[in-house]
Amino acid sequence: MPRRPRPRRVVGHSHPKVSLARLEEFGLVARAEAPHDRRVEKAELTPERRRFSDGVQALIDARENPPGA
Repeated sequence: MPRRPRPRRVVGHSHPKVSLARLEEFGLVARAEAPHDRRVEKAELTPERRRFSDGVQALIDARENPPGA
């Protein structure tokens, strides 16, 4: 008898908040309550995020185009 595929696990509503909390710990995101509704949070990218993403891009570029290649 063939096996039936397992149902995919559904991510709860708290998952995005957990992800944002981790990004906030690293200083990449700043969160604030929306003034119109306490249940809504705004997330803004920080200047540190730009430095982080620029550094990651530099690593990718160096790996794809090594010096002397």
